[in-house]
Amino acid sequence: MKKLVFISLTLCVFLFVACAQKSGPYIDGVYNGKTQAQYTYEPYVGYITITVKNGWPVDADFKIVDTAKNEIFNESYEKYFEGNEHYINQCQNDWKGVQTYPKLLKKVQNIEKVDAITGATWSYNFFKFASLDALKNAKK
Repeated sequence: MKKLVFISLTLCVFLFVACAQKSGPYIDGVYNGKTQAQYTYEPYVGYITITVKNGWPVDADFKIVDTAKNEIFNESYEKYFEGNEHYINQCQNDWKGVQTYPKLLKKVQNIEKVDAITGATWSYNFFKFASLDALKNAKK
């Protein structure tokens, strides 16, 4: 009898947990997006690959590519602005954004809840609009 009660309670807990974990608004899969955001006059394109599991974004791979130089924007991109501290600082801030925004999306699982980092609005716009482009095909 104790064994039957234990099994019944275990099954009830399992069902409760399964029901409590609401499926998210997206279809599971891997989705790609790209954008120039509002920077259509610049040679940069943001690319993202988002993995969705249980209806929620769980991973994101994000990069910004300089199509004129055929180069990925990274921690060494500031070399193009030697002597211009303002642009060097801007590059550093935006590189921090490129690294941070995918982690934030993974944590909050909703692009609308990912906030821009001060000084990294440029990379935020690429991230947000590329994410929206990817997730438009994932909506249920």
